[in-house]
Parts: sequence; C-alpha cells; structure tokens
Amino acid sequence: MASAAGIASICLSCVSVIFSLIAAFLTPAALGILADTGQLSAAFNFNQLLGLVRSALGPYLLQVLVTGVAAIILVPLGVVFCVVGVFVAMAYLSTVSYNLTGQAYKLARAAQGVSAATTF
Repeated sequence: MASAAGIASICLSCVSVIFSLIAAFLTPAALGILADTGQLSAAFNFNQLLGLVRSALGPYLLQVLVTGVAAIILVPLGVVFCVVGVFVAMAYLSTVSYNLTGQAYKLARAAQGVSAATTF
C-alpha cells in the first residue's frame, strides 16, 4: 500500500510540474491581455493566449527564466538583511517581472501584426 501511495505521489507531482509550467507561460500573456483590453473574459480566451505565447515564445521564456532566477537570488538575500529586505526584494522583483511581461506582450502583439491598445 505504501508503494502505491509513493507512485501516485510521484505521478501527481509530475502532473503538478507540467501544469505549473503551463501556468507560468500563460499568466503573463493573460495579464497583458487584461491590461490591454480591460476585460477579464478576454484574458481567459485560451486560443488567444496560446497564439500570443506561440508568436513570441522567446520573450515569454525570458520573462519566466529571469523572474525565477531573480526570485531565487533576491529573496534569500532579503532574508539575510534582517527580513526587511524581503519586502524590498519582492517589490523590485515585481517591478522587473511586470516590466518583462509588458515587453513580452508588446513583442507578441507586434509579431502578430497587431499593435497594442495601450503603451507599456
């Protein structure tokens, strides 16, 4: 019984990693669409999300990697600096992440041949 639970745990962990990676790529695109159109329903249009990420896979990959690496580096440094540094690190990380999200969205819309409604 214990081995079945272990196998199920490993399988569900693999599924969780796959869904996390999908969410990591689609969330910035959804935020860009939400900021551009102002409509929450447009951000849940999965065909548009997939098309947006496919049209500019490089910028979205860069956004996910830079944000992840920066989080791995900055958050422990914030803890070292008397825990108050975590708030500064998270504020900086959010700024960098959303800047990269806006740039990736702008490049993806340009690759689709459509200009963004707003300027980031």
